[in-house]
Amino acid sequence: LPAGNHSIVVKVKDSIGGVSEAIFGPIQVHAAAFPVSDTQSAECVQASQAVSTLRKMTEGSFPSIRDDSLVTGDRPASVCRSLNLTLSVLNSLEEISGVLNLARMALEIIDSIPVDHTLLSQCVDYAGALGSNTATSGGSKGCSSDAPLSLLSSDLWDIVSNYVERLALVTDIAAGEESLMVAQVIRESVETQSFKDGVKNIVQVKHVLDAVDSITANAEPSELAADLGNTLADSYGAILMKSGSASNHPASLELTSCSIEDQLVSSMDSLLHKAGKTSPPQSNAGEIQFRTSSFNATSGSIFADEVSSSSASSGLRVSISPTTAKSSISRYERPTNILTLLQLSAELIAQCRQRQIQQQALANTINAVLASDVASVNFYKSSGARLLSRGSSDHGPRVNITIALRSEIATTDCGVRRVCSFWDASLRVWRQDGCAYNGTDLDGLHTCACNHLTEFAVLADRRSCSPEENKVKLGYWGLVGLLLVIALAAFVQLARLAQTGFKKKNVAWTHFFVLAVAITRAISVLMVAELISNFEQIRMHNGVTVALLALPYIFHYYLYSLIMFQWACMVHNSRLSKNPFENFKKRYRATATSMGGGGVVVGVLF
Repeated sequence: LPAGNHSIVVKVKDSIGGVSEAIFGPIQVHAAAFPVSDTQSAECVQASQAVSTLRKMTEGSFPSIRDDSLVTGDRPASVCRSLNLTLSVLNSLEEISGVLNLARMALEIIDSIPVDHTLLSQCVDYAGALGSNTATSGGSKGCSSDAPLSLLSSDLWDIVSNYVERLALVTDIAAGEESLMVAQVIRESVETQSFKDGVKNIVQVKHVLDAVDSITANAEPSELAADLGNTLADSYGAILMKSGSASNHPASLELTSCSIEDQLVSSMDSLLHKAGKTSPPQSNAGEIQFRTSSFNATSGSIFADEVSSSSASSGLRVSISPTTAKSSISRYERPTNILTLLQLSAELIAQCRQRQIQQQALANTINAVLASDVASVNFYKSSGARLLSRGSSDHGPRVNITIALRSEIATTDCGVRRVCSFWDASLRVWRQDGCAYNGTDLDGLHTCACNHLTEFAVLADRRSCSPEENKVKLGYWGLVGLLLVIALAAFVQLARLAQTGFKKKNVAWTHFFVLAVAITRAISVLMVAELISNFEQIRMHNGVTVALLALPYIFHYYLYSLIMFQWACMVHNSRLSKNPFENFKKRYRATATSMGGGGVVVGVLF
């Protein structure tokens, strides 16, 4: 409105057509103290609109605090102080819903402030008149005119987040009806650009994480299996994405990004454990599932007396053998356990882990890298006691973990050595004891067999090929080359015999068996030695593997038995016949068929 006195006329029409009218005024409109400049940047305009809206909303949420404390000279106090004071009053009056509603609306407005390096002093509108150049209460610098817009957004976010975190740390609130709303506001705060792109140190990130942990610890399992669990999982995912870029804080040198990540893994496992209690026991656990941009997770109850499995995604599958003998089970009560699976992207959690890998690599003169996602797998009794934890007996059940390999490292590289490792949080190192690498399965997933559960990953050692390794590979390729030369020679001889119409059938059969032996033997060597990518024994169907391994021996038997019969016929050719083998052909066929067929049957059964 233009400057001057104005009135507002309100007319209301009722259901029977009557009209009521009311006039409000006079309303005095002052001339704009900070007119918008045509040369003002888009960032300044956007920040001005956000600050103006936030100020009006803050003052309107609790009008009684609009006193002289919010006025500095001839202009209003900074929006930082106004927001902080309003939230403080609402919090002191225990107006929980008021704090949360104001926080939720404020976060939406704050998120519209550009995370930009433009100084407030460069904005001639509201954003340049937020208050004095001195710091606001609580040490906030974002409302000073010499601060950039990014700091304004960050400080306003800190004010709102601080009060919401306080509510989450109150046990009665974290365990009460307001817990879902508190969790939703926290999720909205960590999904804002101020949190994602703004400068946050490790202490600030840890405060948010502690608030989410408080709700997780005090919530009921049934709540965590519903909307509250999904909300908390989203918050954990956003914090995980931020943890890698959080800056150090001089006041807390004991905190590192690894500290945040270790706490995150433990917190998410607690969420899975509590939520998994609500699922009915089954052989394939996975009723409780959480999917975020940072991780995939699942949990559920399984029967303790049978082989059970679970899958967090197509890249993580777990199978576990029985932990209780069927003979020891009561007729009226079948024991159950809870299996939790958490699959974390190596790109998100590997920043601190990779530094530890590099330190180990320097100590062992190797160059190891994470070659898979990180999987945190845990197993609990119904009472809550953790099973198969590190330090338990090595004679416990084996746990087969299948992890998707994201690395482009070729399986056949002689310099690549893969090991299944687990993260020792106390020593902050990757260790291999209790785990064995079992190659890849039919789906190309790398398998680890372990006798304890914790946070796992597959490490690849990118060492250059040593002379011994080169000799082994060269020897295998040399053997394959020799076999192919033999096969070529046999094929040439068969081609020459074909020109005569195979008049010498015995000689033709001998060369045919030599050709078959050479080809099948070369194929089996390629498979067993893993000389060709994706042509490995572990990736083949069992029937194909048995066939490729058995065929060379079968053809060897037919070849040697044929040569032996031909030699025996010539030695015992007392009648000096031109083709003595003709008299023993039927015996050879019967012997070769019975012995060879019997050997195949025995081999397959074995």
